[in-house]
Amino acid sequence: MKPPSPYRRDIDGLRALAVLAVVGFHAFPAWVKGGYIGVDIFFVISGYLISTILFETLRRNTVSFVGFYVRRIRRIFPSLITVLVSCLVFGWFALLSDEYRQLGKHIAGGAGFLSNFLLWSESGYFDAAANTKPLLHLWSLGIEEQFYILWPLLLWGASKIKLNLLAVTSLLAFISFGLNIIGIRHDLPATFYAPQTRFWELMIGAMLAYVTLYGAPERLWPPRLNTLFHTASARTVLSCAGLVLLLSGLLLLTQTSRFPGFYALLPTLGAACLIAAGPEAHPNRFLLSNKLLVWIGLISFPLYLWHWPLLSFARLIESDVPSRTIRIGVVIASIGLADLTTRVIERPLRFGAQGGLKALGLLFTMIVVGGAGFVCYQQDGFRHRQSIEAFDQYRMDTTEPTATRESDGSCETLMHLAIKKAAWNPLDCQTRSAKPEVLFVGDSHAMSLYSAIHFGLVNLNAMLIAANGCLPFENYIVSDQGGENKTCRDLYATTMSLVREIGSIKTVVLLTRGPLYFSGLGYGIEGKSELKISAITPAHTDRPEAMFAAGYARLAASLLAAGKKVVFVIDVPELGKDPRACLPPRPFHHAQTLDDNCRIKKEDVLARQAVYRHAIASVKKANPALTLFDGMDRFCDSTFCYGKSDGKILYWDDNHPSISGSKLLLEDLQQKVRLTPRS
Repeated sequence: MKPPSPYRRDIDGLRALAVLAVVGFHAFPAWVKGGYIGVDIFFVISGYLISTILFETLRRNTVSFVGFYVRRIRRIFPSLITVLVSCLVFGWFALLSDEYRQLGKHIAGGAGFLSNFLLWSESGYFDAAANTKPLLHLWSLGIEEQFYILWPLLLWGASKIKLNLLAVTSLLAFISFGLNIIGIRHDLPATFYAPQTRFWELMIGAMLAYVTLYGAPERLWPPRLNTLFHTASARTVLSCAGLVLLLSGLLLLTQTSRFPGFYALLPTLGAACLIAAGPEAHPNRFLLSNKLLVWIGLISFPLYLWHWPLLSFARLIESDVPSRTIRIGVVIASIGLADLTTRVIERPLRFGAQGGLKALGLLFTMIVVGGAGFVCYQQDGFRHRQSIEAFDQYRMDTTEPTATRESDGSCETLMHLAIKKAAWNPLDCQTRSAKPEVLFVGDSHAMSLYSAIHFGLVNLNAMLIAANGCLPFENYIVSDQGGENKTCRDLYATTMSLVREIGSIKTVVLLTRGPLYFSGLGYGIEGKSELKISAITPAHTDRPEAMFAAGYARLAASLLAAGKKVVFVIDVPELGKDPRACLPPRPFHHAQTLDDNCRIKKEDVLARQAVYRHAIASVKKANPALTLFDGMDRFCDSTFCYGKSDGKILYWDDNHPSISGSKLLLEDLQQKVRLTPRS
């Protein structure tokens, strides 16, 4: 079969659709909800083009690994180095030390093409924190480069032992797709970022490359079908089918879709159909090959690299989602920078003589840039940069340390207890006293409330037993995307054991986040939550608020029956935004005033907590001896709830109280509630 043309305008047009979808999703997620599938289109295109080159060089026996990787370096490194260096320089002036430290780590990861593993270890692609990671988008480049490293070696090895390359490609694609389907049910972030669950998308392009070059096996694709396929009408139908698949993905998929999974077939098969249809199919010829789309396709790689850092920096500087005007300006600036990068930097280094020398210089430069990022990370973001020292000190005083997020051994050492530790999400047990009088019980919000005690800012003989995303119930469990959180059962059992075995405990303070468990939705910048309450045995209700109330009513009754004073802390308002919004305006700041950024309407908080507060009222009704303490009182006035008080930021993220917030709450709690009753 005749080899394909070395250049296809329609594939550049397809690149344009892919990058415009991604840019649209990142800049205007409410309008282009499924735009993230543009990355999957890129995967298919890359697999097709790279495999076309590899299959042909293997057929001609002219394989050169050095030549292959030299071309890859000259294609990818110029624009990537430019963006990484620009981020490092801009971050020096605009970012706080913890942000700059994270940026340094991501620059090192991006330079080493390990961003997907790095981001996998941190969080999900669609979470709130993702918006403040300027190099989040490099995860896809990491997967592509990992494919480029392994794929030539696999194909060369398979050809040496005379294996059918199409069969090998198909088998590996099938295995990778199967891992994707299995993984999506158990570990969504891992499935999103792991190369083994994504390689099948590039291998769809690889299979298409083989069939385009050499034709499909006759036992699978009879010659008469091949003849029919090559008719103009059949190719047009195939191209239209591809466009329908892509459009379906853009319109039907959202951030809450369990992606990739089967959903990723929409963009990958759509892209494959468009490529297979060929440049003469009507949609490819008249739509994808038009001058504007081809031009955008030619600058698609630097455009992809530039747009997300600019949007992310804008969000960091504005401490909120930038205005529509700013986002439109960022998109226009990204296109301009992409065109400039292509003409001034990429083309001179990608083409022309002395390719090996250019590649060597680019490789050395990338190592230096990655090393600079690592040094930035190791030096804690260069905390003492004069330009942001005031901002940095402000942040340092109120950031929640990780020390209250895991057991420090104090319970085992002082209480001689064996706290059960799960393989993941272990129970957190801490105490500063050999004879604690107050036991704090709950989830991560209880950990945050306890933090001022942990760091000695509030003097109280206390102990903490808690677990992330858990309610201390006997008859109800909390599940997440990975299934039942078995640690939650341990939380209830350990709480009751501590109450029985430690006679010094007089008071039990209960605190867990509320609305999230009911609605399945975070507040403000948070998205969908996988947390769900369900009964261990069949119950008379499946309403989460009813199970929440019944679980706490039973726990409170058991604690009161054991002779303990029980205090239920009604959770503080969720700030719903990054607490950096409470900092003084940064350099280059443009948007609202500090007061507007750092407060929320009290009526919105009460509306959000309405079901939660009704459930607590029923717990109180069932246990009149239960003492209620409202965390809202210290954070709100009659109109607003605030993220800052007396110069201190009260939150360390969008919903957890900071150490300063913990101190204010505990002091107010001690003043209003006698935590240790008189004997």
